[in-house]
Amino acid sequence: MSFEAHVAAFYESLAEDKLEDMCESLHHMRLEVAQTDSTQNDPTQKVYAEILRSCEEKSQSKKQLINEYFIRCCSGTERNEIALQKLLSAVTMCLDLQMLTVNDQNMKQIQTFLSQHFQRKATIVYESVCKCKNEARANAFGYIERNFYVEGLNEMLGSVMDVAKALSEIVEGCEYEHTFYSQFMSPVHALCVEVTLEIVHLFTIEGRMEAWERRALEQAKLQASKSDIPIELDESLQMMDLFLDEMTCVLRLLFTYQSCIQRFRKSVTIDQKARNQNTSTLLKITTSLNRFDQKTAELNGIYMLLERFYIFQSVHKAIEIAEVQTLENSIFISSVVEDTSFVLSKVLMRASQCIQYPTTLSVVSAIVDALDSMYLPAILKLPDRQFDFSAISAKSGQNVVVSKSKDEEEAHKNTDQNENISFSDLLLQIVDEDVTRELHKEAKLVMAINSAFMSCQVVSGLANKIEEISDTVFPHEAKLLECVPRPISELNDTFLEVVNNEISTMIQSTIKPHIEPLLHDWMETKCQYVLSSAEFDRFGVQPSPLTEFMERYVAKNQILKRYQQSLCHEPFQSLMQAFADGITTWLEDAIIQLQPAMNELGALQFEREVSDLLMKLSSFVKTKSMRSYFTRLFHMTLILNFLQPDDLVSSYQSRSIDGEEELDSATLVALLQMRIEFQSTDLDDAVHKWNEKREQSRQRIQSN
Repeated sequence: MSFEAHVAAFYESLAEDKLEDMCESLHHMRLEVAQTDSTQNDPTQKVYAEILRSCEEKSQSKKQLINEYFIRCCSGTERNEIALQKLLSAVTMCLDLQMLTVNDQNMKQIQTFLSQHFQRKATIVYESVCKCKNEARANAFGYIERNFYVEGLNEMLGSVMDVAKALSEIVEGCEYEHTFYSQFMSPVHALCVEVTLEIVHLFTIEGRMEAWERRALEQAKLQASKSDIPIELDESLQMMDLFLDEMTCVLRLLFTYQSCIQRFRKSVTIDQKARNQNTSTLLKITTSLNRFDQKTAELNGIYMLLERFYIFQSVHKAIEIAEVQTLENSIFISSVVEDTSFVLSKVLMRASQCIQYPTTLSVVSAIVDALDSMYLPAILKLPDRQFDFSAISAKSGQNVVVSKSKDEEEAHKNTDQNENISFSDLLLQIVDEDVTRELHKEAKLVMAINSAFMSCQVVSGLANKIEEISDTVFPHEAKLLECVPRPISELNDTFLEVVNNEISTMIQSTIKPHIEPLLHDWMETKCQYVLSSAEFDRFGVQPSPLTEFMERYVAKNQILKRYQQSLCHEPFQSLMQAFADGITTWLEDAIIQLQPAMNELGALQFEREVSDLLMKLSSFVKTKSMRSYFTRLFHMTLILNFLQPDDLVSSYQSRSIDGEEELDSATLVALLQMRIEFQSTDLDDAVHKWNEKREQSRQRIQSN
């Protein structure tokens, strides 16, 4: 509204004895004048100031009515929210008309009213809490729902903070702003602190906080001495989780109220300095506030201790009771992944609700510590642990994987028959046990890879949540992830390294021993590359021996098919990339070692077979390119398809990879010697020229 509109509203309210509206219009007029440029030559400002003085003089005629209204508000017997709002309105009008002074009798009446109002409020809240406590029914473990403590604190502290905010706005801009505020709020804060501390005391007793604290300290000592940590019962962890949820709500209320107290302390300090008074005059309220701060700090410290205890106990329990868990159809992981993810995500959200940066940082550090010291080693040890895979057998319809308990049962059952068993049956039993053992080993390796990969997702998700908390809850503080003892990105890299190492182990243990010798034997006994035109054309329609091998042992490889079904998508892609790297190397080695004779059509056929192998491997992995693993092999096919040895000098330049040439001189000679059309003298001459050209190029690079 404009200044003129406020003037019109003022006169309308003045005529109708609408005292509150009159004072509000007068207040807005003062703000308008204060905001207008105060230059001596500004006629508008002078007019506004003159109108304001006139309105202030006219408002003095309503002082008697306002004073009577104020007295009625203070002397009324009701002490409820309606009466409180009327008093605040009366205080606002008195301040607008400058009817209150520091040592005025009216100030004492206001203090008395506020004391009585909040004394009644505190009594109602405390009695309600005690009544709920007495009526609450304990569960089988002696615990009760303690939400009524949080509700009681919220009602009491919320009322006080609302009044504190209202009074702060009312006295803002007054000559004795800080004096009024400190005198109004002193009795209120004194009552609020006392009842709050009493409710918090009841809450900690009911929640058995001291007992939890002792157990947390005992665990900390065991961790420091690297002793075995006992596992908490499920019911115990559930009760602690409930208590920490409630404790977080309590701390949030206490911290919020603490910020309100800081505003009060500031006003007290400014008031004392302005009036040159000794702070001992407010010793009682200061002592109460100090007790409140100490109790809040104590609760916060215990919360951080208990939250750390809960984190480590939950992760420890998840590790100890880990079992095989279905992620998708035929894809299995360890249950420790989901259990740990659920607990840590819940703890992180709970800590952020405390709205205290040091508290949240402490919990984030505990989360990273638990991941590093407990969870990561557990993932690394998965291939060595014993698991019951009978559920997997049942799901897949196979009976090849037998649980440990079933093995033991059969062993006891057949104890009496061992004396009469035949040698052939014994051999079959040993073979069956070996197969079962290998399948168990393979299943655990697959589960370890899936679990490590999903752990990457868990750690990345936690990191994103922590970043979000930093940006939204603590935008002016240092990033939480920058302050933890170990960067969480290192943990993510470690889990990726675990995935790659386990995939390498899988290739070396299950695929390479089967494929590499078979490929070498196949190349030696069945493949030949001195082809006629008819043979070359036939291999364009029918599979050649090497193409048949790739179809049978790559495209239809049962091990790869099994891994495709049992591994997560990304780890399987990594497995196929590692397999592509391996099989191209095995094929290169076989070609160099066996050096099969080739004519021009045979070299073209070999290039066609290499391209077919690339296509077959790419059918497994459709989102990533496999061509980079075939670079060296395609270079070999290029050499083999030269029309004459001198093409080596004009058409081929070897690239350097990690300081080593892609194809050295010995390999080039071996490849060119495989071509039956090339003469040895021409080969030697071409290789000699190529070496000279390479040396000249190297010297030119060094001189530049």
